[in-house]
Formats: sequence, structure tokens, C-alpha cells
Amino acid sequence: MQSAEVWSQIAAELLPDSWPNLRRMRELMVEKNQLFEEQNPGALQAMLKINGELETLMVKAVEDIKRPLAFLAEVQQNILRCREIENKAFEKLNDNIFNEEIDGRIIKLGR
Repeated sequence: MQSAEVWSQIAAELLPDSWPNLRRMRELMVEKNQLFEEQNPGALQAMLKINGELETLMVKAVEDIKRPLAFLAEVQQNILRCREIENKAFEKLNDNIFNEEIDGRIIKLGR
């Protein structure tokens, strides 16, 4: 699994379907992002309207999250999984930049 997929899972888990206000916030953010990317006439007005609805939902969500957040355990596991994936990617990138194979030997280059 790639880190982008895990990040997408984390984002979905932080705004789960089982919490209506959080789900609606996620839907609105996706819609707002689409409007921004497409840049159609009227997009700015639509985005401003979404911002207003998001502000209202954030107030409601603050009340919602006062109850136990059982879904955070899964989020934590995916954050740890993402860290592992990204650490491996950074190690490989580092090796590719600062090491060179010459005559079958790995030569460490200066940093």
C-alpha cells in the first residue's frame, strides 16, 4: 500500500460516515475542492456558501466530539502504518542520492 492511499484512509477516518456532521464536512470539502479545481463561473460564490455551512458544522462537530472518539484507534494505526511506509521511502531516497555502486561496492558519498 502506498502512503497516499493510507493518507486518504486517515482523512476518511477522521471524518467518518457514522458521525453525520463530520461526514457532511468531508462531503463539503470534497465539493469545495472540485469547485476550486474546475474554476467555473460562480465557483467563488459557491465556495463562500460552502465556507458558511462548514463554519456551522464545525460548531456542531465540537459538541459531537465531546463523546468518546472510538474511531481514533484505527486512525492511530493508520498513522503508524503511514510513518513506516514513508520512512522506507525516505531511506531509499537517501540511499539513491548519497550512495553509489562502483565495481559492485556501495560507496557512501559526502553529504
